[in-house]
Amino acid sequence: MGCGSKEDEPQPAPVPAAEFALYRSIYYPATAETTGIRYAPIEIKTSGALSEQELTLHFSGSAGPDAITFTLPGQQLTSGLTGTYTLQSLPNPAEGVADVWYVFTRAEAPGSTQGSIYGSHMHQLSGYLKITAFDRQRRLISGEYEVTMDNISDPYDSNWGPSPIRRCNLEIGGSFKNMPLK
Repeated sequence: MGCGSKEDEPQPAPVPAAEFALYRSIYYPATAETTGIRYAPIEIKTSGALSEQELTLHFSGSAGPDAITFTLPGQQLTSGLTGTYTLQSLPNPAEGVADVWYVFTRAEAPGSTQGSIYGSHMHQLSGYLKITAFDRQRRLISGEYEVTMDNISDPYDSNWGPSPIRRCNLEIGGSFKNMPLK
């Protein structure tokens, strides 16, 4: 090996592989039935963006109906981003940090979809978004989340007529490791 060879220069460490988990369960108190899904890591689509104004994290199941997005204002983020962030929720969303939107998409007919939307400014939520690591140089973020909504309208029910809609408790959660941010 000659002097000044590229092989002698330190090489940057390879970017670690991203890892994701996503699950959702729905419990119907009136009938004591439960339904749920745990997505395979390959079925989870993600996107994340960090600017001075905000941090946005999005997770969805490519083979299922679930999508959840967290948006955190830049001025409420810790300097290293790590920490546990409370969720905005009714009756006073301003008391939380992370704005949450959950969308459940239903296929109604071939080529037609409908969805149910649940969010911080429309429902009572409990849970958290926890950021456990942030690699500023590589813009990789890691953490976990859990969101629970009790006594909400059934996301599977597309009947918005006068009949009563079934009520349920929904929990969605997951984890992310080495998720790239734009």
